[in-house]
Amino acid sequence: MRRLSWIVLGVLAVGAGLWLGFGGFGRDQGGELEGLSPKEALALANQWAEEAKGVQSYLTAKEIVFVFSDKKTKRVPLPKDEMALAVAPYVRYTHPCEVHFMSSCRGELAEQTFAVKVIDENGDVFWEGKVKTMANGFFELWLPRGRNYRLEVKQGDYIGTVPITTEGNAPTCITNLRLEKRGNDA
Repeated sequence: MRRLSWIVLGVLAVGAGLWLGFGGFGRDQGGELEGLSPKEALALANQWAEEAKGVQSYLTAKEIVFVFSDKKTKRVPLPKDEMALAVAPYVRYTHPCEVHFMSSCRGELAEQTFAVKVIDENGDVFWEGKVKTMANGFFELWLPRGRNYRLEVKQGDYIGTVPITTEGNAPTCITNLRLEKRGNDA
């Protein structure tokens, strides 16, 4: 009888664990995304990536996509007039990328501060400020859609520039911005 009790308790414990692990208590995976703005959803994707929540998330030119452990997908559309770009400046190593995966893309220069300028097609400074890369080595920019820019990033004696665009299905993962040491005459 004691053995049967232990078996029943074991089956109940395994069953409860599976039930909770697969969304017990009626929990809807991705319910945390309900009502969030695109900027809030992107911030949450970055947070979940740092906390290793097991949620795959990526950024396209049109939306932020979340794929949960139960394989359900939630999408948060980006604004019609604005697009997000993830930028990972580098000195020594990078990776080729077009679609930014918050859950797996990693840049070389994590948690570092940079001076950033976004220059429009007319040569005017559209935005300028200091940014800090996240733990994944990326910083994010939200820019108006349908435009071309030149992105300039500086850190100490290092500088890099790269053209970027928010036209059509533009890449959301900018990993080709190499910082090079300026000479004394620069």
